[in-house]
Amino acid sequence: MMLIKDLLTRPILTIPTGSTIKEAAELMSAHGLSYILIINSRKEIIGILTERDVTKAVAKGIPYTEKVDSLMTKTIITVRDNEDLVDALNLMLRNSIRHLVVIDSNDRFIGVISIRDVAQALGLMYDY
Repeated sequence: MMLIKDLLTRPILTIPTGSTIKEAAELMSAHGLSYILIINSRKEIIGILTERDVTKAVAKGIPYTEKVDSLMTKTIITVRDNEDLVDALNLMLRNSIRHLVVIDSNDRFIGVISIRDVAQALGLMYDY
């Protein structure tokens, strides 16, 4: 059995509320990540912005100067770090999402896992 905490090797990428879509996209690109977490002034996670969100914004003609607050997903779905990867995959599939925020036993945010991370770890996907 592989646990979620076994996948947490990437940096945690955040951007403050009020930042632009362009700033978020540049950070995601520079770090090679498909998401960025939006935080408030108290460093609390208030949303997540993904590549998919940015792509939809571009397709709709939303200016890159628009604030991330208007595009981010505000409902954050979390998973505990000591849960099995299969459970994480099922949670993603049930909610039609590609990223889960990982919390520890004290409900502290410790990372993010993507559906790609889980699929690779479970041997469901090949590296090309």
